Amino acid sequence: MKFSYKLLKKIYQGVGSKKEITTDLTMGLFEVDDVLSDSLDIKVLPNRFSDAASHYGIARELGALKGKKIVFPKEDLGQDLGDKLKVEIKDKKGCFRYIGVVMEVENSESSPAYIKEVLEDCGLRPINLVVDVMNYAMLLTGQPMHAFDYEKVAKGGRKLAEKEIIVRRAKKGEKIETLDGKKMELGEDVLVIADVDGPLAIAGIKGGKRAEVNEKTKKIIIEAASFNQEVIYKVAKKIGITTDASIRFSHNLSSELASFGMSEAIKILKKEAKGKEGVILDVYPKKEKKKEIIFDLEKFKNFTGIDISLAEISKKLELLGFSARKKSAHILGVTTLVFRNDVENFIDLAEEVVRLYGIYKIEKQPLEKMILSEKEEKIISFKEEAKDILSGLGLDEVYNYSFYGKNVGENFVELANPAAEDKRFLRESLLALLRKNVLDNFRFFSEVKIFEVGKVFSWDKNEILEKTNLGIAVAAKKASVFFKMKGILEEFFRKIGVAEVEFKEEKEELLVLYEGNKIGRVFEENLNGSGEKVSLAEICLDNLSGSAFSLKKFEEIVKYPSVVRDVSFLVDDSIRAEKIFGVLKKEEKGEVKSISLIDFYEGKNLGNKKSMTLRINMQSGKRSLTDEEAGEMVKKIVEVLKSNFRAEIR
Repeated sequence: MKFSYKLLKKIYQGVGSKKEITTDLTMGLFEVDDVLSDSLDIKVLPNRFSDAASHYGIARELGALKGKKIVFPKEDLGQDLGDKLKVEIKDKKGCFRYIGVVMEVENSESSPAYIKEVLEDCGLRPINLVVDVMNYAMLLTGQPMHAFDYEKVAKGGRKLAEKEIIVRRAKKGEKIETLDGKKMELGEDVLVIADVDGPLAIAGIKGGKRAEVNEKTKKIIIEAASFNQEVIYKVAKKIGITTDASIRFSHNLSSELASFGMSEAIKILKKEAKGKEGVILDVYPKKEKKKEIIFDLEKFKNFTGIDISLAEISKKLELLGFSARKKSAHILGVTTLVFRNDVENFIDLAEEVVRLYGIYKIEKQPLEKMILSEKEEKIISFKEEAKDILSGLGLDEVYNYSFYGKNVGENFVELANPAAEDKRFLRESLLALLRKNVLDNFRFFSEVKIFEVGKVFSWDKNEILEKTNLGIAVAAKKASVFFKMKGILEEFFRKIGVAEVEFKEEKEELLVLYEGNKIGRVFEENLNGSGEKVSLAEICLDNLSGSAFSLKKFEEIVKYPSVVRDVSFLVDDSIRAEKIFGVLKKEEKGEVKSISLIDFYEGKNLGNKKSMTLRINMQSGKRSLTDEEAGEMVKKIVEVLKSNFRAEIR
């Protein structure tokens, strides 16, 4: 945004050179993009448009940074002198305030040199005296202004009103010709300034041709209004028109700016156009209120590390137009400037004090290291290693909120002061939100493998129990993933060095046991009635952190190759896999290193049978096994299957 160096110097003579302004504003957290011959291109932050997108605003900042308070001119809207005008705001959600002033003027094609220079410095084209004053007042105060030719506005439909201004949404099929000659049909979502005959302007964006002010205009209606930023932004984007006014209104300008801008415009028109005001109407349904924020000195010192007195803080805030009242030895009650709608709480005030104090003055201090107990460090290290292992197994980590919107169990912990209705209860399990993650991702992937490590909460008598759990969800379209999940868990436990974990079948799920105690469960279910399956597991990591990653015992690598044989067989579908592996576990000894399930099938074509395929891994540490030796070992395992489970070898 361009600013005139001459106008800044006129408002505050102590601004210094353009180079000094650049340095001062940079230190005050404003970015100066470019310094031209007579202007500065200053980047105004989006939340500072209301107070700083104006020459008075930047002058206030420069003065405050130098310890000088800039005194703003007093607002003076004058008094009603008799002309009749009616203003009606029909859309109060779109327009918060509308000031209309009727004024007789002596307009001319050319404006005084000082006005034209400022407009040109700021990238605006001079048009005629009245229009130029509107733009000049906007540059001074930050409030967009507009003027209508009084005689071109239709007479009001009410007896007491000679002219009537209506703020409303456009009617279906309404059209307007803008000041640049562009004709368009308006949608019903477009906010307009209208008279009884139709739209005069697109509110906050562009004036219309019908009530255009020219050099022959003798009487005007001046508009200074406050519009809903969202409405202006959406309409400007929809109709493809961006103006200085639309940019400003899209950044949440304070309604209080309207009277400030109008006051300045009236003063300049009286001086340069021999203006004589008539009626002044200010329709302001819901007035903006100043707010008081409590400033705690001790909190500020702890937050920033700056040692400063309450009196000095009070002085700095007053430089910005705030008023501060001492409430106690370390507490201030700070009333904010109405234009500063970006300042809402203590942190915002603290930022303002730090800016004026000087960020570069804050002394560097070494960070305080939080000393954790050996147990706490071990738990943190365990969680990070566990995450690395799961990522290495091909799972993606997810992060979910620790909240639910409704109580879906009896043991949920309810928050006394929830941030929102959908965050009222602390989660008791990780699985509900993991299930939702799977559903969300199934639209884009044929297979989903995700995990989360996080806190869960539940009541234990009269105390809240907090645990760290691992949740895993595995899903694949048109495939059962239960054994894939079991394989992931087995490999995870192997890699963290916990060999004592067992799986025990119970009803429709597997219990995960460690040293005889339940630490988790694994189960499979239909995914949202789609027929697709999702396998879910939840493990309490607190029970494992003390034993995981214990000292490893290394053995010499076997020099001789292993021999692998697969055995496929049928058994009754009533026989649980757990029972089969419980028996086969006894056969994993000597040269039989491992027996694992690699395939499983159930189908109508098998009747009441199910098909299983085992992989038998055999190896000797002394020599290479022969086919005959491997065959004998496999034969023994087959006999165990036949005698114990009546297995039919395929």
